[in-house]
Amino acid sequence: MIKSIAIVPASNPQKITFENTNVLSGFAVWTAVAHRNDTQMKENTINSATNIGESKLGDILTEKVVSNLRAAGFQVEVLQSVERPKDYPDNVDILAVLTTADAVMQLAVTYVGIHSGAMATAFNPQIAGYALLYPKGSKRPLFDGEVQFGTALSEGKPNEIKAEPKFAYKDISTIYSNASELKGFYASGTDLVATRLSEQLMKTLR
Repeated sequence: MIKSIAIVPASNPQKITFENTNVLSGFAVWTAVAHRNDTQMKENTINSATNIGESKLGDILTEKVVSNLRAAGFQVEVLQSVERPKDYPDNVDILAVLTTADAVMQLAVTYVGIHSGAMATAFNPQIAGYALLYPKGSKRPLFDGEVQFGTALSEGKPNEIKAEPKFAYKDISTIYSNASELKGFYASGTDLVATRLSEQLMKTLR
């Protein structure tokens, strides 16, 4: 039985990914290049306006999951000093982590973005959180799950939380003018994702 868990905390994402699929981009090389440049420019502008790194989304995810697990009676140790790869800070070999806990778990914010498909009528923000848990001495994960929060998701699915339609922005200028609201969307969404992940974890651990 698992009574104690050592957690590798989620790192804090530093940027929002902007994905805009354009049906014209496949017709000519120059069109595709122009589209990529335009997408990159918009992504840079969104990131300058929101400065998402300040929101510390990884800390929100970690602190919520830790709090929920402790409230449920688990002993939790947060491994703040674990060594991380520079380019991929959440790609930690948790099987190599030394701990006396009954299990070790990695948390991560796996996606912070805005996407709009070729046929979409809005720009849809989305965030995703992830947890991977191994019992001590095991090479098979006991829990391996991701939960997403966003405006383009479905109701009723265990790993999807649908956001309010008001956060589906009609155009890029609306995103720019609502940068503060978008920043809040990601913070509150991360909290909801952490709650859902915690519920799923506890069902598995009981």
